[in-house]
Amino acid sequence: MNDELFNDSLVIWKWKARYRSWEREAEAWMCSRAAVLIDPLITLKKRSGTAKTEVTQSELPKFPDPLGATVEDHKKNTIFTLEDLPIIAKRKEEPKLANTLASKEDEIVTTTERDLPGFIPWSSKKQNILKSFSDVGNSETSYLYCVPDLKKNDLSFVKRAARRLEQLEDASGWKKLAEQSQEENLIKINELHKSLEIAWAKEKKIESVNLAVEIANILGFASATNIYPHQFVLVTDILDEFGHLVYDRLYTKANKERAEAGLSQLPDNFTVDDVPKQTRDVARNWFCKIGDITEFLPRFYVETALIGCIRFVDAESLPVNLLRLARIPMSLPNPLVSCYARVYLCRVAMRLTPDDRAPHWRCFNDWINTVPIQPMPALMPALEWIIQCVAYNATTYDELKTLWDICADSEKRSTFLLPFLLALSSDYISQHALDVCKLVGC
Repeated sequence: MNDELFNDSLVIWKWKARYRSWEREAEAWMCSRAAVLIDPLITLKKRSGTAKTEVTQSELPKFPDPLGATVEDHKKNTIFTLEDLPIIAKRKEEPKLANTLASKEDEIVTTTERDLPGFIPWSSKKQNILKSFSDVGNSETSYLYCVPDLKKNDLSFVKRAARRLEQLEDASGWKKLAEQSQEENLIKINELHKSLEIAWAKEKKIESVNLAVEIANILGFASATNIYPHQFVLVTDILDEFGHLVYDRLYTKANKERAEAGLSQLPDNFTVDDVPKQTRDVARNWFCKIGDITEFLPRFYVETALIGCIRFVDAESLPVNLLRLARIPMSLPNPLVSCYARVYLCRVAMRLTPDDRAPHWRCFNDWINTVPIQPMPALMPALEWIIQCVAYNATTYDELKTLWDICADSEKRSTFLLPFLLALSSDYISQHALDVCKLVGC
């Protein structure tokens, strides 16, 4: 063995022990201390029900939230929400997880609407609908409503036909929606709403349109009449939100292009000539996406929700397109579905062109020709809204002569008289007080 390999004299450097201050290193690496609200070492103890709670029982979900939106203090039997917990030292505040599984009936999307004098806004009307048409019981699609003069002997045939219709339904799960309870339907609508917001935030246009179609498709199922108006309010509010999102994006894009070109922002009463070419192309692309929708009713609702965006392409065609959309509900077989489709068209028309009553008259005339003289109670809010749109800003007797004649008819006055009187403004009633007295007293 060669001893020179282990000769220390050949090593030019030596190991030396470095002095270390362990106390200083411990202080440098020591974690910061912070008080905790819940001691994990204390065993769970059940306290009496006399303890005060910071959140009322009605605000708590009826089932365990898998996302941890609430935290329960077992030591004090007190419920804390995540926003009540203080921020721990050197720890970022985590965003609160919303309990998307617990839908709230009063969770309504706020939309922009015009303040029209003497006109009851939709925000007030829909609150009355939500209070009047709410039933927690199970809802089932009525197949018998559209069958006039049905006899008891024909019930077996109708049941077989209904069963056959269920077999012919698609496998997408929509046929189950008509048999769900109101609470389950609200959860479904809320989930679709959240998905639409997420898709829009990620700028997924195609997915957003598909979700809007899926939401609008809910109104194609004429579930129990006592909850259909309630569903209509929730669904159309989401569609209104979708329409406003598209409009705001086009408006923002147009202002950005004008700023790059050294121009000012779009004026309130802008024309097509003020819109940059690239923004006009994007607006046309949105209407091309609508043209790809194959389902009849969802296409009507989505196109009506986005019809205000035609202002970026061809504003002069807006009245023509509104009148075209007003004729579409005539092709819907179910009276409940067709009448509320007219309501949505009148809502959008009042927001865009309140002085143009042609679409409203079209909806009202189609109503008279298709809906029975004695409609179901669920149709009365729709009738009141359409008549109010027809009578808006009217001043002379001849403008509403059709309504005067209908209310004077003994067979129709019980249905149309009250909605007609509610739709008249105080100025109109004062100018035609004698005619109103004759109409009521006849």
